[in-house]
Amino acid sequence: MSTDRKDEYAESERIEELKGKLYRKSFRDRKQTLLPHLSARNAEVPSVWNIDDEQEKHVRAPEDEMLRTGKGQKIFFGVSVGFFFVALAIAAFVFLGGMNFISSRNITIVMDAPTSVAGGDEVSVYVTIRNGNNHAITDANIVVTYPEGFVVTDEEGNIQKSEFRSLGMIKAGQTNEQILKGVVFGGEGDSKTITVTMEYRVENSNAMYTKVETYDVRIDTAPIGVSMTSLAEVNSGQETEFTVTVSSNADVVLKDIALRMEFPFGFTAREASPRPVEGTTLWRLGDIPAGESRTITIRGVIVGQNNDEKIVRAYVGLEHSDMFGELKNIYNESEVAVVVKDMFLGVQLVLNGSIDDTYAFTPGTQVRGTLKYANNLDVPLRDVRVQLSFDGSAISKYGIQASSGYYNSGNGTILWDASTYDEFAMLEPGESGSLDFSFTTVRTIDTDVTIQNPLSIISVDVKGTREDTVGSLEEHRGAIIRSVSVLSDIRLAARAVYSVGPFTNVGGLPPVPEQETTYTIMLSVANSSNNVSDVVVTGVLPHGVSWKTSINPSSADVTYNEFSRTVTWPIGRMSSGSGIGSTGPAVAFQVGLVPNVTQSGKVLPLFSGITLSAYDEFARERIIRSIDTVTTNIVSDPLYTQEKGAVSR
Repeated sequence: MSTDRKDEYAESERIEELKGKLYRKSFRDRKQTLLPHLSARNAEVPSVWNIDDEQEKHVRAPEDEMLRTGKGQKIFFGVSVGFFFVALAIAAFVFLGGMNFISSRNITIVMDAPTSVAGGDEVSVYVTIRNGNNHAITDANIVVTYPEGFVVTDEEGNIQKSEFRSLGMIKAGQTNEQILKGVVFGGEGDSKTITVTMEYRVENSNAMYTKVETYDVRIDTAPIGVSMTSLAEVNSGQETEFTVTVSSNADVVLKDIALRMEFPFGFTAREASPRPVEGTTLWRLGDIPAGESRTITIRGVIVGQNNDEKIVRAYVGLEHSDMFGELKNIYNESEVAVVVKDMFLGVQLVLNGSIDDTYAFTPGTQVRGTLKYANNLDVPLRDVRVQLSFDGSAISKYGIQASSGYYNSGNGTILWDASTYDEFAMLEPGESGSLDFSFTTVRTIDTDVTIQNPLSIISVDVKGTREDTVGSLEEHRGAIIRSVSVLSDIRLAARAVYSVGPFTNVGGLPPVPEQETTYTIMLSVANSSNNVSDVVVTGVLPHGVSWKTSINPSSADVTYNEFSRTVTWPIGRMSSGSGIGSTGPAVAFQVGLVPNVTQSGKVLPLFSGITLSAYDEFARERIIRSIDTVTTNIVSDPLYTQEKGAVSR
């Protein structure tokens, strides 16, 4: 073979090799690694090869194939992505309830109840369960878990902490409704969480599925109130008193209520009424019906430095079964702050057996007072002087008396010193005693002078000289300051008439057995010194006495309850002096009496249990007044004689 043919054959072999490389699937990857060599070789090709049109077609063919292959890959990738999204849509359809599958997402549990309630109220929780699947669920049931303070009882009165309810089968699209009822207890602001756990099966499966929902109920008012009163300031080492009142705000009976007290360091309890559980500061108050209250009085001694503030706390709730003397659920709490004063001569004022900062008495009340004293120093005190001052209009200067002191009616003071009380010449360290006196509150109706909002301030000043090397004079003005007010003298009058008044009465006088005689009952109210509000008069018609519906004036708001047989007359607010020197509230109504044969010769009641209730806006206390029963002895009637008061024989 000649040299030219060998060269031609070698060139042909290289072209074929190049074609093979171009037709490979990995052409693109290999092109990246071979490109530098191809670039170098391509620089010499134009000088050696003369490629005709036919050869150019063969050379370009691999490139066209390459482009066609890349386009195919893109088409394949697009088809794959489309298939993925179709599969995803089908899976979502199946999972969310399509075809024959059941999803827990299609089962809804909705609980409907007030989001906030008053403690002690009964709450109804409406539970609605809906099967939104295309097929039924079987063996469905719910387990309700009740929190502490959400009281649910069974038929025997036992408290249930959880409850099981069987629902059976719930068909596709079907709804099942349940009602949960319980009484909510807890402190104000507490939240109670009710948990409903649903269990169910699906057809042709033994697996048990669950779904859980919760519901929160918030307590906006406590079911029970607790309040505490005491002196704002006490002398160190002197006895003081705390009064705790626990009252029901609920509409149901609060069961097994307990009170726990928390006393500060320096307080020593001496007595309590009623007494606490032995060895604790816990009182078992038992069941408290709706609207009722319990009162606990605690006496003790507080010791502390001058101006020390002592905090006393009261908690009310349910007793802890596992921790003796403690509470499990606290429904409410209260606290008071007492400031301790360390005086050289401790004094304490007691009025009618009570230790308070403020007092309110009815008009004309004689008040017994005791002033207790004690030497708080570690050295004797000599020339002790105690002065009691009365300033104001609530106490009559004619009614003040002192057993061992000097009363000066000119300036309204009682003075005890060594000249009137021998013990005050020298008081040994720790020595104590008491001084007795009394006063009478003013009468606000029977006096010629109109008194409005009567108030008196009682103050105690003490002096004494220390019996030591210093021999200094100790003095404390205003050692005790107390206020005394007088309740308004609100008076209620009631009488029955026959021949006078706004109505015409019929029947025998005296009344005849088994025959009706009608009477007119007349009521009037007068108020003295203070403005009063919420004035209400009530009374009861005895059996044998009937309500005739006649009222004068006709605009008067008088009602009769036939079940309780109670007549109610709400007056509202009365200003001071109303009915005294001016016209006050008055009303009349008619009743009928039918005596029976066994009542012959007897004076019979027409209107009994007559009571007036009012709130004194100045003294800030409620006033209760009761008067005698109105009978057939109608002494204020012009036709009345003694023989006409009793039932005829």
